[in-house]
Amino acid sequence: ADIMAGKNVSFLPSAEWQIYIDQSKASLDRGGSATLDAFCSLSPPSKVQVIPCVLPKSNKKPPLIRCVSTQMGRSNFDISNVNSVDKCYRILTKHLQVKVK
Repeated sequence: ADIMAGKNVSFLPSAEWQIYIDQSKASLDRGGSATLDAFCSLSPPSKVQVIPCVLPKSNKKPPLIRCVSTQMGRSNFDISNVNSVDKCYRILTKHLQVKVK
C-alpha cells in the first residue's frame, strides 16, 4: 500500500493499455520509482492504466515494465531499462500510440 501512497494510479477497466511497472528492489535501486512517477504523470487515465507491481525475476536490465493491451489483436510486450522520462514518453507515443498529457 505504501508504494501507491501519493501516486496518481488509476484503475479503469475501459483503458486500452495496462502498464505494469516493476517495483522490486532491483528496479527501485535503478529508478523504478521515478519510472512509476513518469508514467503516472504522462499517461491519460482514459487510455492507460498504470499498475505498480513486482514482476517475476528476469535477466533483463531493470526497471522493467510490461505493457498489456485490453484490445483484441494487439501484442503484449515487456521493455527493460526504462529509466528516464524520455523513454516513458517514447513508449507511450511510439509503441502504444497514445497522446500524452
